[in-house]
Formats: sequence, C-alpha cells, structure tokens
Amino acid sequence: MSYHHLNFEDRTALMLESRKEGFSPRKFAELIKRHPSTI
Repeated sequence: MSYHHLNFEDRTALMLESRKEGFSPRKFAELIKRHPSTI
C-alpha cells in the first residue's frame, strides 16, 4: 500500500484515522471516496 498520491489533507486524515480502534484502509477509502485498490 502506498499513500504518496494522497494530498496533505487526506494524509493528515489518514494519520488521525489510523490511530483509532478498528481502523481499516477500506473504511478510510470510503471516507475519502476512493476505491480501496488505489490506496
């Protein structure tokens, strides 16, 4: 998985979300309206 294509806001959101209990890349992808395979 790579996050280099995310903009600053998305990366910041990812850092915050990834600290939460039950974080999953798929949920985050839905949150930022991206397809999980692009993350």
